[in-house]
Amino acid sequence: MSTDLLMAKIAKRFELLDVDGDGAVTAADFQDSLRRLTEEFDEPPGAPKYEALSKAYAQLWEQLLRHADADGDGVVTREEYVASLHADGPIDYGSVMRPLAKATLELCDTDGDGRISREELRRVQRSLRMNTTDADLAFTALNRDGDGSVSLEELIRAIEEFYTSTDPAAPGNMAFGSY
Repeated sequence: MSTDLLMAKIAKRFELLDVDGDGAVTAADFQDSLRRLTEEFDEPPGAPKYEALSKAYAQLWEQLLRHADADGDGVVTREEYVASLHADGPIDYGSVMRPLAKATLELCDTDGDGRISREELRRVQRSLRMNTTDADLAFTALNRDGDGSVSLEELIRAIEEFYTSTDPAAPGNMAFGSY
């Protein structure tokens, strides 16, 4: 995982996780991401989709702490984040990210078709501080079957590719925007 491509993608992902830009990822960053995303889709605290997403964010935060917080201070630095992606062999991104991806899809699926449209993905990525150009590039790359939407399986596959692929042409490279 030492290639320049993987390191550039990891740096981009850390930047997006570190919402307040203080150089570390904390529970507050995860809460801010949750707030931004649920506000984008007008989902108030206590509503079922809000609660499902909140639970998924909390589970991912706990997993991140367990695997990356080497010094146990409740904060994940860039160095800890990068080191955690090198440790303990391959990560099953499908199982790690599926609850959050599923809860996000259910929140943003405003037409109830079980898939993410281009506009729905733009709204998700806008809430996560990504620009429209990146959202459109991501949508084109993630919509592998060309049906005009992104399924949960396409989303999970893209996340796994983002974290593991050294192929510059891998569609998943754009899962979190340009890097």
